[in-house]
This record gives sequence, C-alpha cells and structure tokens, in this order.
Amino acid sequence: MILVMNNDSKFFPLFIDIKNKKILVVGGGTIATRRVKTLLNFGASIEVVSPHVTEELRELENKKYIRVEYRKFISKDIDGCILVVAATNDRETNHLIGEEAKKQSIFTSVADCKEESTFYFPAIFEDERIIGGLVSKGGNDHKRVRKTAEELRAFLNKEEI
Repeated sequence: MILVMNNDSKFFPLFIDIKNKKILVVGGGTIATRRVKTLLNFGASIEVVSPHVTEELRELENKKYIRVEYRKFISKDIDGCILVVAATNDRETNHLIGEEAKKQSIFTSVADCKEESTFYFPAIFEDERIIGGLVSKGGNDHKRVRKTAEELRAFLNKEEI
C-alpha cells in the first residue's frame, strides 16, 4: 500500500444515513429552502430556526415535514444534531453557528463561507440503482458541477440498449 500525504484542500466524499436524524437549518430564505428540500429527500428530521421563512418552508411546516422555530438562533439549538446548516443573511450569525457546531464536532455547512464549512452540499444525481453527488475540488466551480450533474442525470435516464 502506498500512502501519499498531500495538503490539497480535498473533501472526502461520504454517504451517510440521515433518515430520522436531527438536522438544524438556520435561516429561512432561498438557500435554506433548497437545503431543506434536499435533506428531506433523504428522510432527515429537520428543524428550521429563523424569524421569517419562505412560503415553501411554511407549506412544509404545515404538512408536518419540518419543524420551524420562528426566532433567532441560540447555541443550544445545535444540541443533538448530526448536521447543521448556517444559511442566514447575516455573516456574523453564520460564523457563530459554524463555530458552535465545530465545538461539538458536528458537520457544518456555512452557506456564505465555504472555508468555514466542514462539508459541502453536492449536486445530486440518481436513478433506481445509483446515487451520486458531485462537488468541485475546493467547492469553487459550481457551474461545471451543475453541468456535469445534468449530463449524468441525462445519461442515467437513458434506456438501456
């Protein structure tokens, strides 16, 4: 076995079971809504904390798919979570959320600062037998990731010959 040490900023692709696991999403805007919808597809138990939320999040709450606390974030919100998403429109709050989650060794996505994130949301593609997620090295090339994911989705949806 060859062990190669390198200091590149590469994240390990990790697929985990989040079904019925507590995930905190702080923020109620467009990015938070996208993150919630992605996580719901995998059966997560989602709590949203935000003074205001999109109509789409309100509908998900009304259907009992998510729980919403209409207030600002407090540190104890993180307790018992396996993942935390900081997606507010306030840099200082997002930073605080990231720091609090890291203190508890909880994987964290800080929407406005990839350097403070300990995981990235991938572009997801799937069919009946395969599921995959794509991110660019360093999380910078969203356009290329989106294009590649679209190509993979199209490929997976083709009928077998």
